[in-house]
Formats: sequence, structure tokens, C-alpha cells
Amino acid sequence: MNIVQPLNWKDIQQRVAPQSPEGVPWWLYNTQTYTDNASTKLTFFTATDSNEDLTNLPSGGVLPADQCLFIHNIYIDYFLAAGTAFVTAGAGAAVTGVVDDIGLLHLGGRGRLLLKIRSKDYGPWPISAFQGLGSLNMVINGTQAAGADLQAATNAQGVGSGRGALGGAIVIPPQTSFQVSLLWPAAINLTADYRVRVTLHGALYRNIQ
Repeated sequence: MNIVQPLNWKDIQQRVAPQSPEGVPWWLYNTQTYTDNASTKLTFFTATDSNEDLTNLPSGGVLPADQCLFIHNIYIDYFLAAGTAFVTAGAGAAVTGVVDDIGLLHLGGRGRLLLKIRSKDYGPWPISAFQGLGSLNMVINGTQAAGADLQAATNAQGVGSGRGALGGAIVIPPQTSFQVSLLWPAAINLTADYRVRVTLHGALYRNIQ
């Protein structure tokens, strides 16, 4: 294990008791539901939710007066609203299931992402430029009925780097309205409803209390 040593005692003091403001890594996330064969637009970060497994947006829907977020990456994750990891598809039928659903939501449906801060737009950019945060590497074992097909899929990070990276060039100021929208030209016929989570990853600067 490699241990990074502080340069000197002053460096140690700054790490133990950093001076205000401090900059910390941050993942600001919000989750919405894509309704099968109905949704054409999902809007994120417009309302607070007490359910912290779906969002950590601060109360009031804006960053507090002493905080700002420099956005380095945007991530998009998809998971079935019912919470299952796979679905079945009958033999001889059209190709359906999680693999096809996520393929349509992320690429085939020609979706776009639009970031808005106050009244200023950034984008639109293709949804497929933004990958997921990460997921399980899974192997499915089990008994399936004749003609049934078990599927599992995620929008995990692929080979290569830099896709969807904003490099901190866009900043969300304190007490400022902002939102991310995902837009599709037409509703997509899926196997089921999906949770869609957008995460803004970057450096959060805040005063030390």
C-alpha cells in the first residue's frame, strides 16, 4: 500500500483543520421515474424529497448561501422501478427486456440532456455521452421456463475515459435554481417503468462551521 506523506507540519495542520472555505468531492443526485410508453421528458433537481435514497438535493432545491458546486462529471443510471434485477422474455417474441430497454433509453431513443442554471442553457448533449456511476459485475444462475430468457443490464462505465467530462468548467452558484432535463423525441415502449438517476459529480466548496 502506498501512503502519501504530508510535506511538513503546516501541511498536516491544514489537512486536520482546513481553512474555510473547504473543497470536498461531492455527488449531487436526483431520481425520477420514466413511465413506460408515456414519458418524453424527465426533469431533475427541481424539488426536494425527504427520501434520501432517491436524492440528496438540499432543502429548497438550491445550494445553501455558503456553497457552490464545480461540475466535473454527469452520470446517468437506470434501474427497474419494481426493483428487480432481470425480467423474462418469451421465445419467438420481439426482443424485449432490460438489455433492450436500457439500450433504447440511453442510445436508441435518441435522447438529449440539457443542463440549465438560472435561465442559461448548457447543451443539449446526447444522453449516451454520460455513463453510469458503476454497478455489479453479475452472473445470473437459475432455472427458467422453456422459452424464457433472463436478462440483466446496466449503464456501466465502458472502456476509455473523458466521455461526458465537464472538467469543472460549469459552476452551480449558491442559492441559484438549476435543473437537468432528459428529453426523448417520442415515448419509448419498454418492458416496465424505470427509475432514472442523474448525478452531478464535482468539487463542492463550502464554509467550515
